[in-house]
Amino acid sequence: MRSYNVISADSHVNSPTDIYAGRMPAHLADRAPRVEESGEGSFWVYEGKKRPAIGLGHMAGRKFEDYKTSDGSVKFEDVRAGGFFAEERVKDMDIDGMDAEVLYSGFVGADIQDPELRQECMRAYNDWLMDYCNVAPDRLAGLSVLPSWDKSLMMNEMRRAAKIGMKGCQIPAYAPFGGSYGDKPYADYWSAVEELGWPASIHLGGRTSSGLADNPLPFIASTTIALAEPFAIIIYGGVLERHPGLKLICTEAGIGWWAYFLERMDNVYHRHRWWTKSDLPQPPSFYFHRNCYSTFQEDIAGVRVWDLIGSDNIMWASDYPHTDATWPESQKVIEEHFAGVPENDKRKMVCTNAQGLYFQG
Repeated sequence: MRSYNVISADSHVNSPTDIYAGRMPAHLADRAPRVEESGEGSFWVYEGKKRPAIGLGHMAGRKFEDYKTSDGSVKFEDVRAGGFFAEERVKDMDIDGMDAEVLYSGFVGADIQDPELRQECMRAYNDWLMDYCNVAPDRLAGLSVLPSWDKSLMMNEMRRAAKIGMKGCQIPAYAPFGGSYGDKPYADYWSAVEELGWPASIHLGGRTSSGLADNPLPFIASTTIALAEPFAIIIYGGVLERHPGLKLICTEAGIGWWAYFLERMDNVYHRHRWWTKSDLPQPPSFYFHRNCYSTFQEDIAGVRVWDLIGSDNIMWASDYPHTDATWPESQKVIEEHFAGVPENDKRKMVCTNAQGLYFQG
């Protein structure tokens, strides 16, 4: 059995040009996203849309001043091949000292309008990612994408993905088919995730105030803290009280703000539970410490208050190959961040917490 010392709890893959080839139903094959090359660059084309194929999700190893937005001008050969090909990724992991990585989505087609086509593309993506992980199954753990607009489809794909070997799922920050995650229609979904023993991850990039998506600097800076809202909704809504075995991951959102937010949620609970008629029997921090984790790449302030958050609830990540990636300097980043942290607590945060969730054998 492999021994682990450093695990990235949040890394990503990127869809290769042939991801849908041979993976789609015959009647949909010619409508699946495909890459077209031109003098303007590389583009994904589908449903009359033209989306740049290479952008900010492919910048690992580049100087910050060389980051490129999704304008189509960067070609596939210009970026790290490890995002597309597992054999190359393992080489990059060895360069960076990564024993294992948890792989979040590089799904192309989230804005497909035809529900059947979008569903089948998600299924094909999950199959491709499983093949990718099978190149090094003791080092790569894949998280599925789900057709969240329909509960029945979502649960069916979740169970299918688990059967083929996926290690968890990504879920939207906000209840996808109306209401709140704490409402009754979601109870059987949470039960299914709990029964599978799957971690359910909410990744940064969720809703923020209107206009920010068109104002990139404040959007990128604040999208991490925006995840406080869905986690508050889930915790106060009693989801973790009713599903004690559920594991919920706050991904790529940093950790420092949790030190304040846990105190704030408990304070609100103790002062306002009576007039709001909350039936939550424990303060919110209880559920966070029992059920939740948060990942980070670089967060010196957060590591300085790790004891207020809990070493059992923090997981370090490299974010390869995205713009926040610490590759190939991850070992230096870890050394700088965890200087002075007791070795047992450091090991939990850089290795064993993620190992227990995704690499249990």
